[in-house]
Amino acid sequence: MCDFTSVRNLLVAIGSLLTLAVSSAIFAFTMSQGKAPWTAIAAEISFSATAVWCTAGVIAVLALNNAVNTYCDCAKGVGTCSRVCKDFGFVIWTIFGAFLGLGVVSLMFATGAADFLINLILWGFIVGATAAGINLVIASINLGACQTQG
Repeated sequence: MCDFTSVRNLLVAIGSLLTLAVSSAIFAFTMSQGKAPWTAIAAEISFSATAVWCTAGVIAVLALNNAVNTYCDCAKGVGTCSRVCKDFGFVIWTIFGAFLGLGVVSLMFATGAADFLINLILWGFIVGATAAGINLVIASINLGACQTQG
């Protein structure tokens, strides 16, 4: 049996970072719609926090890619693991794109460079990041269980 521990730990970290990034972006956008002067400050701080969570997420995804490659090299003898490992590579880069896109758009909001189109793009990345997170959970279950299915 191959050791899934490092992959599992990174998946928990990435799930937490994705949750923090999405919730911070939603909170920041909500605050940016407020009329009180303090809501603009809260929005700017929250958009900056989203960018920080996304930066940490990008780093964690790169580490996950290495951990999954190590795990899959070990588990490649199991027939079901080979297919699941190939599928998981797509999931990793989907999560990477979600973090990168949400982080860049949030940074645009934090610096005041956002307009109506960027609002739409932000919500697209929020929905996309949420969908990618759900896909990550499903793919992680398949990856963790592939050795017992072979």
